[in-house]
Amino acid sequence: MKIKSILSVVFSIIFLLFLQSCNNSEINNSNSTTSHVNLKLVDAPDDSYKEVWVDIIDVQYNRSDDNIGWTSFDGFPVEEGSTLVDLLTLTAGSSHILTDQEIESGMLSQVRLVLGSKNSIVFEGSDEMVPLKTPSAQQSGLKLHLDTELVAGYSYTFILDWDVQKSIVKAGNSGIYNLKPVIRVTAEANSGTILGRVADTKETTENPMPLEALVSVYDVSDTSFSNAIASTTSNDEGVFMLQGIPGGSYVLTIEKEDYDIAYSETVPVINGEDKDAGTLLLTKSTGSISGRVADDAETDTNKIPIEAATVTVYNKDDTSFTTVVASIETDVDGNFILSDLPIGEYWIKVAHSDYNDYEQDTSVDTAIVVEKDVENAIGTLLMTLSPS
Repeated sequence: MKIKSILSVVFSIIFLLFLQSCNNSEINNSNSTTSHVNLKLVDAPDDSYKEVWVDIIDVQYNRSDDNIGWTSFDGFPVEEGSTLVDLLTLTAGSSHILTDQEIESGMLSQVRLVLGSKNSIVFEGSDEMVPLKTPSAQQSGLKLHLDTELVAGYSYTFILDWDVQKSIVKAGNSGIYNLKPVIRVTAEANSGTILGRVADTKETTENPMPLEALVSVYDVSDTSFSNAIASTTSNDEGVFMLQGIPGGSYVLTIEKEDYDIAYSETVPVINGEDKDAGTLLLTKSTGSISGRVADDAETDTNKIPIEAATVTVYNKDDTSFTTVVASIETDVDGNFILSDLPIGEYWIKVAHSDYNDYEQDTSVDTAIVVEKDVENAIGTLLMTLSPS
């Protein structure tokens, strides 16, 4: 009896261990057959628009290159208008997560975005919502090739970089705008990130004035800067982030209206790492005003020049001539040139101890326009000798 009892206990223990082993095996098999997939939407912006709204109603994936077998990610499809995304908010590291879930491991050939009918844009300087027509995307969805073998137990992040500038197309003179999405897809594991800050070079403090600017990245071999790999806009703190950049060497261009375009040093990118490009400085674009000051008493064509007259410029909105932008004295020939003036419009005033002041009549005259790298020659300014 004692032996039978012992055998019974042993067999019970073996049976329980077998069941536990089966359970563990099922758990391990379950864990080993799925992969984590994250789709992250970012933006390559265009400063022509204040807002760009896209209506994403379905996000699907396909195991093959066929047009059958599409499966919606969790949470999709949705009703039109329920997931509107303003692409212009997806800058400086901001992104929109389209999906973040476990799916069966194996080949992931394609994903596609299906758009609704509520896509629209708002132009800079306007509040009017302009509809975007999206016929092809509405019918079959925008297909993006991933061609990635998902290994069980691993996580994958794919960056979808939506190029706004290339995606919005005006249909002739019809006033109709079409949305033809152009999206660059990269795997985060097979790419790196470039981050940095844009500021005004004329500020001398430790934290110079931040600037919102367009930052584009080009392969170092693209010396003509004709094919940008990616673009983004720095935010109001000057911060920018370019995601999904394949490992390699690059040069950044920084552009802003009324500023000279700037170029970075070579920026090396390593897959899976962030590269800080530091603070990139922009310099205000400038032009100049040149002319001559002379005595109006002479009647010949070669008026007598006035030496040491003070020529001063003021901003167009400073009609009371209170804040000096720049000033210079005329030479022995009465000539002057005011260089390095920021792009804009100005008034001029001339003073000399022996003459009545010359100043433009802001109610009648036209302000002097200064353009980038242009010398605006305004001719001879005549002054009247003051009574002695």
